[in-house]
Amino acid sequence: MSPVTDWFVRAKPQHPLADIRQAKKVISELPVTDSVKAIELICFWLDSIANTDDFRTDLRVQLTDLLDQAAKIHQHKIVQEYLLGQRLQKIRENMLWATAIRFCKLLGASYNRCIDDFKSGAIGSSSIKNQLSVVIARALRALTFQLKWSLLRYGHIDDHIWEELGRLYRFAETQRNSMAAIEVYPGDHGRSSVRREFLNAMMLSVSSTDALSLLEQDMAERAIAHFSNHYVLQDQPSSGCTFLFDLSMRKPPARVQKGASSVGDLRYFGAGNATAGLTQLIAETRKMDCVPADVKLGGRSNTGPVLEVLEHLARYWSDLPPSRSSERHKVTMRLTVAPSFSGLLNEIEADNDNDSLDFTRTESWIVENASGAGYGAIIPQVKGDWIRVGALVGLKTETEYGWRVGIVRRISQQKRVGIQLLSGFANAVVVSSTTGNASMQMKGEGDRAVLLSRNPDENGEIKLLLRSDTYKPRENLDLMVRDMKYLLRPSKLLERGFDFDCAQFEIVQGV
Repeated sequence: MSPVTDWFVRAKPQHPLADIRQAKKVISELPVTDSVKAIELICFWLDSIANTDDFRTDLRVQLTDLLDQAAKIHQHKIVQEYLLGQRLQKIRENMLWATAIRFCKLLGASYNRCIDDFKSGAIGSSSIKNQLSVVIARALRALTFQLKWSLLRYGHIDDHIWEELGRLYRFAETQRNSMAAIEVYPGDHGRSSVRREFLNAMMLSVSSTDALSLLEQDMAERAIAHFSNHYVLQDQPSSGCTFLFDLSMRKPPARVQKGASSVGDLRYFGAGNATAGLTQLIAETRKMDCVPADVKLGGRSNTGPVLEVLEHLARYWSDLPPSRSSERHKVTMRLTVAPSFSGLLNEIEADNDNDSLDFTRTESWIVENASGAGYGAIIPQVKGDWIRVGALVGLKTETEYGWRVGIVRRISQQKRVGIQLLSGFANAVVVSSTTGNASMQMKGEGDRAVLLSRNPDENGEIKLLLRSDTYKPRENLDLMVRDMKYLLRPSKLLERGFDFDCAQFEIVQGV
């Protein structure tokens, strides 16, 4: 072909995936059993495609879609391992998180490159006009996943997420296609719209997930997606719109305040009639003792945690923000912290035994504020990977002799925690099953417990901390304290944590 003729033919880019058959072959050769390696390779190709200028826009969309779809099964495996791997080594946990967040960023960047090509009228961009809503929705979903993974880390939310959410949704509005029903991805749950994808991110960000454990966060995100067609969005203050977001700013959404300035490119949003649907779902779940079949919350069979998550969402979606049970006041003091059930027991017993060798594993935290219900504290240096929402902690101030017991309820940016006090009293005791249950007859930790009540309450009941999965609703216990033996009848399980059961028992008689 002569040089003159070459002017009329656009040469293929010098890229290994420029030929669609070759691209499919590369994807078919991705590792099947190593999801981290597979996602790393997909990230490499996404980055390469987004930064190669010679691709036609329609081919860029097609290649990004192929890589996106190929990543689905591996994304799922990484999420499951991260959420369920309670004993993950820190290096593995960091690898999973870093791989997932990098994929979200690069996938979003690839779809954004396609959008930018469309805006600039690049070659092949006219061919994607009918796909534009899908491309925008996928870019928004990639940002939502980026937000989710940041929240799972209890870390800082990068300002660029808010900037990109605002930019993408504003562009969708100019195209007048934000409300059109589309198939974002193939499958039963792929139907959505640009507006719904945007609102999913908004509702996730205002649902205070820093007070939820990893599994609870996953359930919350699924519940938010389930109700996405019920949310409301307006460009003016309106009934049901309890939150606002400025499309032009790099700031997270906020609750609407009376008398606040309405300057900016504001969008007002809220749960709308999703609150009624949430209330109904809570009632049905409680009545049937299972989640309705049409509600996909990750296959959770234990309805207790599911109800806690749904009730949490109901509180934070309401017109009125949740109020504190007691007023907090600023205070600065040092707090000695004993991590875990066994760590608390060891510290209590060491304090009671003057001859005990002190092999403590305590940490020192700085309290910022306090109330009758708990503390807000700073962790100067995270020494281990044990800190998570729901973690049990023993607490002692510099002026106190005895230990208190609390639970980490909130984590902010990995360095600040909110601690709810379970009890201002803790004493090591011995318990055993009256039926000879093997789980209560183990030597050492098996029969150790923590008494949380100085005296029985008005109903003759006390609170106990037991080793995890020890509480049985029909199993009486013998309690030995100060050489006195008491027969206890189980009343109710108050909370079940990673390494403990907190339960209430009725004192039947002294033995």
